[in-house]
Amino acid sequence: MARPPCFARWSGNVGITVALQELAQQLQARAKEEGLELVGDGMLNKLTKTVLETALEAEMDERLGYGKHEVAGAEAETPVTAPAPRAR
Repeated sequence: MARPPCFARWSGNVGITVALQELAQQLQARAKEEGLELVGDGMLNKLTKTVLETALEAEMDERLGYGKHEVAGAEAETPVTAPAPRAR
């Protein structure tokens, strides 16, 4: 997914604040064009839900060491095998 142009200008807290304000203005204009409500079950609610879910999923991926749809340990180079039986 391509980043919006305003994300490329992020540098320090001031840059982030300006970029977020620009993004919010773009989202508000788009919602108005498409006739979406901003509050209630509108854009603000959906945006908040998406941001929280994305942040929580990223935190879980980081803590667990693998993504939601990845198998744990799938990137291991050596497969887990049972030891060979010993001769008596």
